[in-house]
Amino acid sequence: MNNKSKSILALLGTLLIGMVLGALISNNFIKKKIDRFKNPKYQAAGMKKHFHRMTDATELQKVKIDSIIDLKSSELRALMENREMEKKQLMEETVESLKPFLEPEQITKLENHIERFRKKKSKRSNRK
Repeated sequence: MNNKSKSILALLGTLLIGMVLGALISNNFIKKKIDRFKNPKYQAAGMKKHFHRMTDATELQKVKIDSIIDLKSSELRALMENREMEKKQLMEETVESLKPFLEPEQITKLENHIERFRKKKSKRSNRK
């Protein structure tokens, strides 16, 4: 193998490694951002920061804004949890409505898929 071929292979190898590492790092970064967005503690902090910037609040106003958001964030959290329960109930009703039209193998396949989804979701919830 001549030097030109070796140089091309080294360049392509480096490029491929860079692409793989970039994809892995980007994926991890995005997952962390999404997890933070779902975490109520970070939601309240984000709301505070947003209101501070949006209103160009003074230090005294920031303290008052923070106290109000702390108060309301628990209500928001409860609302989000309710929504999650309602969404789960609606999905269960939908699946039950579909079952009469499906073959037994299809029902089994659907139930297995739902179970895998719930396990993945449970794993994500436990990482926080």
